[in-house]
Amino acid sequence: MSHIGKTVLSVTAITLAILCKLTPAQAQVFSALQDQRGVLGSDPNCTNGNALHGAATCGVVGVDGALYVNRFDGSGFTNLGGIVIGKPSCTQFGPNPQALCAVVGTDASVFVNVSSRVPGNPSWSGFLPLGGVSISDPVCTGLLPSSNQAICAIIRPNGSLAVAMTSDGAGQKWTTFADLNLGGTHKFNPTCTAVINFVGALCGAVTTAGDFRVKFFNGTTWDPNPTIVTFAPANSNISIMSDPSCTFVTGGNGQQAICAVRGSDSALYVAQLNGPFFPQFQSLGGVIVGAPSCTSEIASPGNPKAVCAVRGIFNELFVNQYNNGTWSGFQPIPGAIINGDPSCRWVLPGPGGSSLAVVWCGVKSTASELWVTVSSPPM
Repeated sequence: MSHIGKTVLSVTAITLAILCKLTPAQAQVFSALQDQRGVLGSDPNCTNGNALHGAATCGVVGVDGALYVNRFDGSGFTNLGGIVIGKPSCTQFGPNPQALCAVVGTDASVFVNVSSRVPGNPSWSGFLPLGGVSISDPVCTGLLPSSNQAICAIIRPNGSLAVAMTSDGAGQKWTTFADLNLGGTHKFNPTCTAVINFVGALCGAVTTAGDFRVKFFNGTTWDPNPTIVTFAPANSNISIMSDPSCTFVTGGNGQQAICAVRGSDSALYVAQLNGPFFPQFQSLGGVIVGAPSCTSEIASPGNPKAVCAVRGIFNELFVNQYNNGTWSGFQPIPGAIINGDPSCRWVLPGPGGSSLAVVWCGVKSTASELWVTVSSPPM
């Protein structure tokens, strides 16, 4: 890294450290970003999708508009074809896990490409049409730990949040998209996340009125009424300015969802669900651009942990780690100047089949290559 690059990184780190005044938590150590090559036409989206190699699976759109996946098993990028608009959404589902990646086609409808459950080098289904008309990128999640269900959400042209779900246990058949009836008109991309250690999920979106609305799915039905989080920090002129990113942690007082957004003051804000209601968003400080990406520990239900990754104003990657009620503050990840939003997933098993989960984060560099960082196992 050049002297100028090191100076910029140091200034950014100091700025973020000053703005974040929370007590540091016990944190995992992340590797420097490593170049995985490729020529990306979108930000990556990563999932816990390669159990054999203890690695993530990341989907990207190439500059040719096709969908590519990288399983970090030495095979590089696999071209799945298609002509894709926007960014893919990849997730893992099923007790014998397989991956799927959802995309929006040139006709604004949604397609999924589903891997087989063959370990090592799975085949892919080809693009299966889900229909719908989307003005957002799709966002998908599998239901954990033993369900064969997956959910994909979109924003429709009328601003409503709609979801489609697997109906056959293998990702080959899906329901049609149905409105969740959150109320309001929604903008940005939606968010969906699985409930850890329980067959359920949460999906939500930001409204044009500035609030954040979610509904919970218990494996069979959705809540009749949305949970509404009003974005009203101390300065009431601040509003939500990014896609939301939610993840579940478990432990302490039971299930808890952590949802993160960027405010119009460029700070990172989080709201934590503990019980039936969300409190207001709280500022973790920082000066960030784009949307955060949050993921949570999937192996230690008694010790709730999460990681939220962000892009700093000088285009470096930072992580802020949550550990049993405390945030670590922003930690810079060296190695590359990035050019997009990160995508992070907690991956189990870890490298070499380890029972200790690790975090994978993928980002697009200024050279449009895929770079990744991997955390150490938890301390």
